[in-house]
Amino acid sequence: MTLLALAIVITSAFTHASWNYLAKRVNGGTAFTVLISALAALFYAPVMLYVVFTQRPTLGWVELGLLCGSVVLQYLYFNALNRAYSTGDMSLVYPIARGSGPMFSLIVAISVLGERPSWLAIGGAMLIGSGVLILTRAAARGASHHAGANRKAIGYALMVGVCIMSYTIWDKVSVSRYAIPPILVNWFVHFGLIWLFLPYTVRNWPTVKATWRQFKREAVIVALLYPLAYLLVLTAMVFTPVSYIAPARELSILVGSLMGMRLLGEGFTRMRMVGALVMTCGVLALALG
Repeated sequence: MTLLALAIVITSAFTHASWNYLAKRVNGGTAFTVLISALAALFYAPVMLYVVFTQRPTLGWVELGLLCGSVVLQYLYFNALNRAYSTGDMSLVYPIARGSGPMFSLIVAISVLGERPSWLAIGGAMLIGSGVLILTRAAARGASHHAGANRKAIGYALMVGVCIMSYTIWDKVSVSRYAIPPILVNWFVHFGLIWLFLPYTVRNWPTVKATWRQFKREAVIVALLYPLAYLLVLTAMVFTPVSYIAPARELSILVGSLMGMRLLGEGFTRMRMVGALVMTCGVLALALG
């Protein structure tokens, strides 16, 4: 894994944790997702059009099918994420969702895509997974006053992890094997989500408007950060194996957990710090591998 790829992925990790923190803080649910999808499609349209007209990528039926598949997977991802955040703490949901995804991705990348990461990289991924388990136990213990809700949130968080694994592998094929520009994949997802969420938007238009009035600033910030975080990952995927990218980006678990513990007041314990340290060692091992 090159230093350039590592720098891109670390930047993406901080960006991703930040938009998740804002989304959890406002607790906007589906209405908030509708707003950030529409705004992201608007904000990133000029960049997408520039890339399409300058690079002129091939867009046949296979490429269009891959783009539509990305939209469906991201739709499932946001539905699961909204349900998880509506019931559980960020310092519980975020580690499970972000940690289970790369573990699944690593297995699929090796067994399906034929990638062969080094033993050091595999060991680093295992350390990240161990750190996630420690953080998860610590978060569950620290939130005993609503442990039932957090247990329910764990199921949704695992669903998020499956979605992360699915769209990571899917989009890796799109940008590397079929040379679809990352910005086009990213933008098409936002545009497609507008239409998939259209029935909800029509039925709940007053809720969407009220969410915009109350959380306008947060919606704009998330609409900028959310696409940027994944765009950085897609860019790194062009020249770096997914079995390295998927676990390394989970440095965001450390950042997201600290945001939940400190900024959202979900508690701060020694066990959580041990989990964060184990994960940091895993990221270093992955980078050296």
